[in-house]
Amino acid sequence: MTAKTALELSVTDRRAIAMCLHRNIPFALTVRPGGTPRFFASLPSDDECRNEWMSSDKSWNGFIINFFANDEDYVAGVRDAFDADGIIAHVQEHNDRFPPSLIETPCSVSTERLKYLSVATSIVARLKRDGGKTVLSRVIIDRSDRDLVDVALSYFSLFPDTFRYLCFTQETGIWLGATPETVADYTLSTGLLRTMALAGTMSADEKQWSVKNIEEHAFVTSYICSCLEDLGANEISCGEQRDVCFGVIKHLCTPIKAKLRGADPRKMLYALSPTPALAGSPRERAISEIFLCETHNRLCYGGFVGLKEGTKLQTWANLRCAAVYGDTYYIYAGGGLTSRSIPKDEWDEGEAKAAKLRQAIKG
Repeated sequence: MTAKTALELSVTDRRAIAMCLHRNIPFALTVRPGGTPRFFASLPSDDECRNEWMSSDKSWNGFIINFFANDEDYVAGVRDAFDADGIIAHVQEHNDRFPPSLIETPCSVSTERLKYLSVATSIVARLKRDGGKTVLSRVIIDRSDRDLVDVALSYFSLFPDTFRYLCFTQETGIWLGATPETVADYTLSTGLLRTMALAGTMSADEKQWSVKNIEEHAFVTSYICSCLEDLGANEISCGEQRDVCFGVIKHLCTPIKAKLRGADPRKMLYALSPTPALAGSPRERAISEIFLCETHNRLCYGGFVGLKEGTKLQTWANLRCAAVYGDTYYIYAGGGLTSRSIPKDEWDEGEAKAAKLRQAIKG
C-alpha cells in the first residue's frame, strides 16, 4: 500500500476552485491512485460534456460522472479546457457567472436505524426465498464549517491507492469521493480492458472471510464475466483473488482482463455499471427493489466517475462518496444483502465505510 502523505494544493488552484464554486463553473479536482491533485475546468453549454468523449478520437479529454442505473441519456462531465490560471484569466476578462445546479438534496434526514433494519430484514427474507442479492444503501447527513477543499484534501490523503475527486457540474451539483473499485480501464486503440470484482466486506483485522462474503463476491465476478461475454469480449481471464484494504475495512477483489476491440465505450460502461457490488443480482430486479425500498435518491452514488485522455478511458465506481450542498454533506454507505445477511451487521458495516469521510468533514 502506498504511504499516506498529506496532499497539498497551490494557492492558484484553491483560488480557481473558489471562483468556480462561486460562479457555478464546472470543474474537477482529480487524483489518480498514487498520484497528485490536478485541477481543470470548462464552461457549460447545451453541447458540452454529453457524448463527445465516447468517440475514439482524441478531441474530448476530461472528467466524467453519471447517475445510478444510467437513468440519463448522457454522461455529465468537465472538459479539460482550462487549468487554474486559464479559468481565472477567462473569468477576469469575461466576468462569467452561470446558473446553479438544480439537483435537489437526496433526502431531508439521515436514514433512521430502525427503518433501515426493518427494510433490510424484509429484503433478506425475500432473498431466502428467491436467491440473489440486493445492495441497500443509506445516507448520513453531516455538517461542517471546514473549507470544502480542506475536507477534500484531508479525505484524499487517507486513501492514496484510490481514485479521488472533487467536482461540480450543473447536471450533478458538487460531489466528493475516494473510490477503490475500477469499472473499466480501457484502451480504445488496442481494445485492452481491465476491470475488477470488488465485493465482500469485513473488518481489516479479521482473518477469515465468511460464506456470505464469498458468495457475494462470486455474484459480482460471475456477472462481470457474463457481461464481457455478451459484449463480445475474448481472452477473458480472472487474476488471483486478494484483499483490498480501505481504512478500517477490507474487501475481496478479483482482477479481470479481456480484449474488447471496437467497443462502444458507453455501451460497455452501461453494461458493467452498476455491477452487483452497487446494485445486486439479478441486476434489474435489484434496481427495482432499490427504487422501491430506499427513501432517498441515490443521484450519482453507485454510478461511475472517471477520466478520458486520448484513447485511454479509466472509470471507477462512485462509492465512498458524498453530495455536497453548502456546509452539508450527504454521505452514502451501502452494503450487499444476501440470504445470509444479518441486518445489524450490515448497518455496522455502513458506519465503518463512512467513518473516514466523516472524520475528514469534522477535521
